[in-house]
Amino acid sequence: TFGNDNLDTSTFQGGVTHTAGNSALSGQLITNDAAITLTGATLRTLTLGNNASITTDNVTGAIITLGAVSNGTAYTLGLTADGGDISVNGAVGGGTALGAITVNSANAVRFYSTVNAASLTQTTGTTTQFDGNITTTDATGINVTSTNITLDGLILNTTAGAGSDVLLTGTAITLSGDAVTIQANDDITVTGTVSGAQALNLQTANVAGSAITFNNTIG
Repeated sequence: TFGNDNLDTSTFQGGVTHTAGNSALSGQLITNDAAITLTGATLRTLTLGNNASITTDNVTGAIITLGAVSNGTAYTLGLTADGGDISVNGAVGGGTALGAITVNSANAVRFYSTVNAASLTQTTGTTTQFDGNITTTDATGINVTSTNITLDGLILNTTAGAGSDVLLTGTAITLSGDAVTIQANDDITVTGTVSGAQALNLQTANVAGSAITFNNTIG
């Protein structure tokens, strides 16, 4: 267990590795450019007991590896790895949706399973891949900025959040696996060349007042 309150800070000069069982986190978990690993060959669960953040960023950053992430309330989760990679290997918010999820900075980011949260925001990255459906529930919706974004046969769904958008901003947006569906309550905006032989389905709930915009080549 790391922390008991959202104001708690657990700081390690070296890395943090806990693969023998599940983990719990409240507040900040910080290392000095050293890896944080909270899952192993057997998938482990990180349970949030309050708003939480995980940071390996001091100068160069380091890898963050998580299994599933759960909570009993809609707690927020921030992830910052700077030059390091972020891997989330299990379902996020599988029982109760998380609050806002923010990926502040990273090199390669990959969510291997479903994400259920109030919102999902990534501010910067080199490569980002989503392999499971992403569902958000508040007005922030899904807002991902990364040089290369891969959507692997999934559904991005922000229709539960009034006025919520889906914004994907990168150089290359790649569709892989099966068909990809993007469902927004309001606008869908894709910046970057879209490629892939998969079907791309676009739906907006607010038909009269919403817009679907592609700012680069499709196909």
